[in-house]
Amino acid sequence: MLKKISERVGFTPTEIKVILFLLFVFIVGYSVKTFYLLGDKTSYKEFDYLAEDSTFYEMSGNKDTV
Repeated sequence: MLKKISERVGFTPTEIKVILFLLFVFIVGYSVKTFYLLGDKTSYKEFDYLAEDSTFYEMSGNKDTV
């Protein structure tokens, strides 16, 4: 079967095997990304950085820079 494909396409049987392997890996990777990780989305908490920002600006504004 690989010999017939390689004659039509012009690749050696080893090249056909490598191409089929890469296609298989891409298909499996895309399937895992799409179906397995689809429901595993992380929701991040909203955080108010106003207190930290005001502390930072207060402390950095009092020092002299060289």
